[in-house]
Amino acid sequence: MSRNQKLIFAVIFLTASFLFFYRLGRHDMLLDDGHYAFRALGYFDFLNSEKQTTPVQWFGHRPVWSYLSFHDHPPLFFLLQNLVFKIFGASVVSSRLLSVFAALGTVSLTFFLGRRLGGTSRVGLLAAGALVLNTHFIWTGRIGLLESLLIFFLTTGLFFLVKGWQDQERNFLWAGLFFGFAFLTKFTVLATLPGIFVFLIWQKRVVLKSKMAWLGAAIFLAVISPVVVYNIATFQTRGHFDVQFSQVFNQPPTDWPLLSNRLTGQDWDFMSFISTGPHYVSWPYFLVFLLSLPFAIWFGRRNGKKEIFLTLFALGSLEAFFLYVAPNFIWMGIVSPFVALTIAFGLEKIFSLPVMQKKLANVVTAAGLLLTGLGSLFFSINTNHLTNPIGNKNFYAEYRLENLGYNQLDQKMRVLLSRASSPVSALPPYIGSGGVNLRRFDGKSQREFKGVIVFDSQANWFPTIWTFQRFRIYNRMFIVSIEEFFEILEREDVLERLPVDGIYFVSPNDNLKHPVTELQAYSTRLRQDFEKLEVTPEVIHDDKQNEAFYIYYANWPSIKKLWKSGPL
Repeated sequence: MSRNQKLIFAVIFLTASFLFFYRLGRHDMLLDDGHYAFRALGYFDFLNSEKQTTPVQWFGHRPVWSYLSFHDHPPLFFLLQNLVFKIFGASVVSSRLLSVFAALGTVSLTFFLGRRLGGTSRVGLLAAGALVLNTHFIWTGRIGLLESLLIFFLTTGLFFLVKGWQDQERNFLWAGLFFGFAFLTKFTVLATLPGIFVFLIWQKRVVLKSKMAWLGAAIFLAVISPVVVYNIATFQTRGHFDVQFSQVFNQPPTDWPLLSNRLTGQDWDFMSFISTGPHYVSWPYFLVFLLSLPFAIWFGRRNGKKEIFLTLFALGSLEAFFLYVAPNFIWMGIVSPFVALTIAFGLEKIFSLPVMQKKLANVVTAAGLLLTGLGSLFFSINTNHLTNPIGNKNFYAEYRLENLGYNQLDQKMRVLLSRASSPVSALPPYIGSGGVNLRRFDGKSQREFKGVIVFDSQANWFPTIWTFQRFRIYNRMFIVSIEEFFEILEREDVLERLPVDGIYFVSPNDNLKHPVTELQAYSTRLRQDFEKLEVTPEVIHDDKQNEAFYIYYANWPSIKKLWKSGPL
């Protein structure tokens, strides 16, 4: 690399770092990241649900084999995020650091992979730059989901696969290791294998004859063996595999009825890819990709760079899989490096055309790419960073996540409960009985908290499992949903026996509720009781200063006196 190219790479990497870290804690945990973080905190596969049960609920304890994987996903993400929590503490921001670090690693690896396949550092820089301008890739790297880590391991595996046939065959061993890590992160990596194998059969049959390649395959099988053992044990004890493979083999979802019929095929429709693509990135970015695709193919066929078809075949394999299973928008981040590499290969071919020797063509191309880059950067910041997006929905992605006040509520709970212990807990019986031994996530307790926290479960389940259940399960705090609390009050003499000195009731603004008739009645009754005591709630605001949550508090003697005077 020349000095200027090193400088350009530094600018790309610093831009990526800014886009990942700036306002990393802005949006709430509104997707699966809430329960991923909750489970990773204690490496404990539990969702506190009877509609999606786990081994601890099936057996009343954690069988040894249940530590090898989770009921719905492989274990590696949870293990690594658990390590991040131990280093940086438990918070919304730290729950996203693993994704950030993985995404930054992917930026670097995309550069090296592009340089190897394209033959020049310029191709690598174009690929890394295109990746950083991909809004969905930035979004994926700023949320605590599995995809960012999967992308990193998949890209690393491909890098060592290419290095194996270009340099030394022992790199195939590393390829097998990292492909195994990708599998241990999310099974979606399997969707790339058909494309990779077709490419190897077409262009690199020597790889399939290499002893090192087969040793790499053996390493892959050894790495994924924990998931194999887990599924064998699950089948022997429950009659089905884990969530993902039970759906593949059409097994009845008896232990997780909430997830029934998630994997459904659909008609093959390439136009759906064309029509939905701009919803994941900006229109200019997507148009550049479509323009680059035929030039990338031309570059591979006419410039002796057929190795680039590895990424094109992997991209095609992923798209075919997604068209078949009707993918969740979350999955689409996986294609980001392949899209970026395709853009880089296509632009490299365009730059080599005879017409580009003319000054006007260079100026027009440079101006077009500059405008596309600035537009994509604006689209990304508008989607991921700004409190209030600029313009209408055409100027930011549909998957933009908002701050609704859950992060602010989480901060309040951290202040209230951090390093505290409670004389009474509300653990499920299979945990409280001693069958499960879980460590506190914030060290030894330093003070006693004798309150009971009741939360209205009409709020969004995903962020509340992080905000409330982590203190309830790992710190043994007396935290219950509103329906659980009224069940407790029905027990004889419970008002006299509860060793608490106060009650907190956390109620969401009506705009945040998912109304349930029975729960609405409980919520209204409890709020009216606090109003009878002339309690003024503490108001939690979102980042737009809208009222989001109301925290009522009353000392236990006064609320007990009120409830004794009339029917509950």
